[in-house]
Amino acid sequence: MLRSAIILARKDLRLFLRDRTAVMLAFLLPMVLATVMGTALGGQMGKMMPASSGASHAFASMAVMMLMFNLVASAGTLQEERSEGTLDRLRLTPSAGPSILAGKLIVTMVMAIAQLALLFLFGAAFFDVPVFENLVPLSATCVTWALTASSLGLAFATIARTRKQLEGISTLLILGMSAVGGAWFPREIAPEWFQTIGLATPVAWAMDAFHRVLWSGSSFAGSAEQPGIAAPLAVLLLIAGVLLILSHRFYRARFTAK
Repeated sequence: MLRSAIILARKDLRLFLRDRTAVMLAFLLPMVLATVMGTALGGQMGKMMPASSGASHAFASMAVMMLMFNLVASAGTLQEERSEGTLDRLRLTPSAGPSILAGKLIVTMVMAIAQLALLFLFGAAFFDVPVFENLVPLSATCVTWALTASSLGLAFATIARTRKQLEGISTLLILGMSAVGGAWFPREIAPEWFQTIGLATPVAWAMDAFHRVLWSGSSFAGSAEQPGIAAPLAVLLLIAGVLLILSHRFYRARFTAK
């Protein structure tokens, strides 16, 4: 199964790299938006928090929100493959479902990690985002969020019946989760009830982890004064596991049914 998954992942990655528009949207657009947002927030948030807090929030929010959009689009190639008949040729293979989903997960994870690495390196170089000072916990947060966002993309792609339905549902839910989860503005400045609602979304847990690393330099365990990132990352891994199970079940029900 793993060999088949890697072959499928390579195919998807080659197709993605050939699409210059998709590459620009995936890698350049988040940096442009983070630059605008970081410049706008830098002065105001710098008065209340560390000097790099505004830029750190901007780059974290783009890492969270834009990654979901990009990975949903990548996982959504399932819909295209079904319409083109590609999936029909794999239907008789016993491990077709796991191989296809694993291949999608591999390629979206590779893309996600590359996007996050480039985005935060850009932030460190031009906006003093404290990346290298917190490299280990930040890397763990990025990999965990990449897995969760990839799982979310697969879930959307398998639940939706058509590409148009996928685009509509995913856009609505991603924007909603980003708004209440703290990607648009820090949840820390919102009322307590609003912060509590946000915890129902994976976005809030991801933003909490990024904020703890970039704003306070938190480690995994943390301390009595400053909570660590272990709890948010554990919740994200749990969410990813649930989403992968749902993705597999919906794939079997909707993509392999005769």
